[in-house]
Amino acid sequence: MDLREDFKNYSEDDFSDLFLAIRDEESKTAVLNQNRFRAFRFAYGVVEKILLSSGMRLSYKLHEPFKSMGSISIEGKTLSFAQTEWFSRAAEFADVTDICPLANGDVRLTFTFHNMTTAIE
Repeated sequence: MDLREDFKNYSEDDFSDLFLAIRDEESKTAVLNQNRFRAFRFAYGVVEKILLSSGMRLSYKLHEPFKSMGSISIEGKTLSFAQTEWFSRAAEFADVTDICPLANGDVRLTFTFHNMTTAIE
């Protein structure tokens, strides 16, 4: 699949407008969305409990790359979970779930959460 084909109908101005909209949204005063943050904390806590002695690494980021986003990442040589029902429950709260191989041979699974903040302007 050639991505250039997908984007050939878009002009540079279309992308400029998108970036300006993101910049404007990022400049607004915002407060933490308590419901989304609770979902984020729940998902992190569940995954942390499942991974307690697995050898996989768990990390999170808040407000990166945008202040309205958060993510939870799991990395390891293999991803294996004994309590799949709890893992699935935690994953349900994420907006996006990605899995990708890393250059060092590990695998990374990331849960991305959107709308972590609410603009007050």
